[in-house]
Amino acid sequence: MIPLAAAAGARALDSEASSWCLDTLALVEAAGRSAGEAFLARYPAFFGRGKPRVAAVAGPGNNGADSLVMLRFFILKGFAGREQCAAILTKAPREGSAQALAAGALKAMGVAVYTGSEGLAFLDGTARGGGLIIDGIAGTGLDGPLREAALDMVLFINGLKQNSAPGSMVVSVDLPSGSGDRADASWPVIDAGATLAVEPLKTALYKPALRKKAGTIVPVTGIFPQELIARHAKAGLWTWDDARFLVEAPAPDAHKYGRGLAEIWAGSDGLAGAARIAGRGAAAAGAGLVRLMVDPSLYPILASSEGGVMVVPADGSVDPGRDTRFKSDVILAGPGWGQAVGREALLERVLGAASLGTPVLLDADALTLAGGKRFQGPVLITPHPGELEAFSGIPKEEALARPDEILPGLSRDTGAVILYKSHVMWIAAPDGRLAVVDGMVSQLAAGGSGDLLAGLASGFAARKAAARSRSAGAEGGPPAFDWFPCALAAASLLVETAKTAGAGFADPLALAPTAARLAAGAFDRDKKLPIV
Repeated sequence: MIPLAAAAGARALDSEASSWCLDTLALVEAAGRSAGEAFLARYPAFFGRGKPRVAAVAGPGNNGADSLVMLRFFILKGFAGREQCAAILTKAPREGSAQALAAGALKAMGVAVYTGSEGLAFLDGTARGGGLIIDGIAGTGLDGPLREAALDMVLFINGLKQNSAPGSMVVSVDLPSGSGDRADASWPVIDAGATLAVEPLKTALYKPALRKKAGTIVPVTGIFPQELIARHAKAGLWTWDDARFLVEAPAPDAHKYGRGLAEIWAGSDGLAGAARIAGRGAAAAGAGLVRLMVDPSLYPILASSEGGVMVVPADGSVDPGRDTRFKSDVILAGPGWGQAVGREALLERVLGAASLGTPVLLDADALTLAGGKRFQGPVLITPHPGELEAFSGIPKEEALARPDEILPGLSRDTGAVILYKSHVMWIAAPDGRLAVVDGMVSQLAAGGSGDLLAGLASGFAARKAAARSRSAGAEGGPPAFDWFPCALAAASLLVETAKTAGAGFADPLALAPTAARLAAGAFDRDKKLPIV
């Protein structure tokens, strides 16, 4: 897991760094050199075709100085010739600043240093010649859109793309200039091919409204002590490599009830596929038994094809979570459910089970029907942007631009863990925990991906709830159920599944076997579980 910090946290970290005897100029030097090393590691072939032009475009902030140090690093290491390089400052630097010192060092080496529009011709030649433009124009502290010289420079660089030679690149240092905590899709932002994200990595990089602008995010680490970063982190960036340890492995002698029973209320006329995909997802995540509760009209469609997934006609004889024969460890409601007469009353019965302690996941239509509710008991909701707007009234543009601000408050107000689905997924818990799973996987832009995600989460929850019941002591009941690790594991598994499955588009149902293999092979009993 990689800690993420908001702008305020990054500023606080910089302030505290002095008490650790970490000098600002030394940190700038370390960041610039490390950014250069990270670029070479990620793009080893870039300088293999000779010594292309390299231009560092620097604003007055520390990331501007970082970009100038990075340029000097490439020259000193022999990857770029000083006569083919230039530093372009958005305005004259303040005397004694990190930017002024870094620019002065380049000038002393014989590198051209331009101010403002003086450097536009060099930038144009760099793009046309297949060179590298290093963006250090603006940092994290923006409270409004770029203005004046910085805005002009961003617009000029973005405009170069249409005439750029193959192989040319724009890379941003820290984050694309123009983005930040308050930015939204309307702000002018550098369109970077890659971002060399200097630790602490910023939450702004992963906000869905602007994630595409950052291109490939390359972490730049080794700048600050990790305990100092952790103190100022706001969220964590997770991948399957970390999140796979959040749900314990089933015992080798476990029976089906030891791995948990997932009860799924899903499907309606014309939407049988959603129920099927959700059921397969729960099985792939390792639930020992999956029961699909479907409208009687769907029973003959699904019952003959679901193998180990039980299909039960929801004819009113079974109350959610209260079957006398099958004790459900988790209830999922909503995939392809529709909003027909009777659904709202059925939802109230599902939520009644949550109030008695059964973990409940609301997805799709169930989430729409639950709009505005305050939940009692362990509830996970899994909205996409449109569903979140319908549920909460928060415009989707706001949530996409500021999930780190909006989701924690909404989670606290509703009492639910929230798994916000987009090309970047955010998970928020009522107690303030916040996690990010970076997606950017086009294979998942298909109907049914959300149903698979909901199934995976319910499968992990079934296993966790069953284990929780077994661990209950003689005194009192089992510990309170925590949806957060299940949501995090499901989101990261879905992304990893799409990446592992390889190129090409597929029905999300076809991804379930890959998810099952990853989930089954995820466990290393000797590895310490991360704390979330």
